[in-house]
Formats: sequence, C-alpha cells, structure tokens
Amino acid sequence: MKLTKNFSLNELVHPKFLVIHGEQCADFLHYRLAYTLQKIRDQFGRITVNGKMGEKVFTNSGLRLPHSRIGAKNSRHKQGVVADCKFYDATPIKVQKYLLEHQDDFPYIVRMEDAKITKTWLHVEVGKRPLGQKIKVFKP
Repeated sequence: MKLTKNFSLNELVHPKFLVIHGEQCADFLHYRLAYTLQKIRDQFGRITVNGKMGEKVFTNSGLRLPHSRIGAKNSRHKQGVVADCKFYDATPIKVQKYLLEHQDDFPYIVRMEDAKITKTWLHVEVGKRPLGQKIKVFKP
C-alpha cells in the first residue's frame, strides 16, 4: 500500500505487524509521519526506514510491535510516531542540521535524537509542535 509518492506501508511498520493487521497497519501510524518523511526524502534523496540497506535488514526502525524489547520500554516507535531514517546521499548529521535550520518547512517534527550520537540514522518524531516551539534534540 502506497502512503506517499515514495513510501509504502511495509517500509514503515514491522513485518509481523503486516501479517497480523494487513493494510489496517496504516491506522497505527501517525498521519503526519509518511508526509514528513516524504518531504525529507524530496530534499535528500533515498531513505531506508525498514527494509534492506546494503547487507543489513532493518525491521524495527518504524512502527514496532507492542511487546518489542528493542529500545525503551515506552518507545514512541510503538506509537507509530517515529522513524529511524538511514540516508544514501547525505549523512544524518547533515540532514539534522538542515532540518533545524529550516524548521518552518517541517512543522510536524517535534523531536530528533542527536545525530552526533546515533551517527548512522536520524530518529525523527512527529506530532503537534506548537507555533514558535523549536524541534527538541535529545540524547538517546
């Protein structure tokens, strides 16, 4: 199921979620997540969330299963508002810097993990960011 021009449902949810819920998985994702990821992709090129990148296969970078032991107990990944983005043509640090410098163009990003720490991915969380509030960058 296509969610945007370049993102399909299977790229944003754990494969077992798809087996259990099929296309209804879209109901578990925040409606602004795919839109925001598409805007980032339009700016920086190809992104992998879940799927294969080189020899690595990612399954927990988008919506995770409720009982997943990956990450924090109350991870926002389990709420469908986060994606860990891996980039082909830019570094996560470069992308994060750009997003922070152009926050008005990405109004639904509320938080990001510090890419200087994560290094190989950019954790992007969406939601409602009040007017005038800045994107929060936190240490994982």
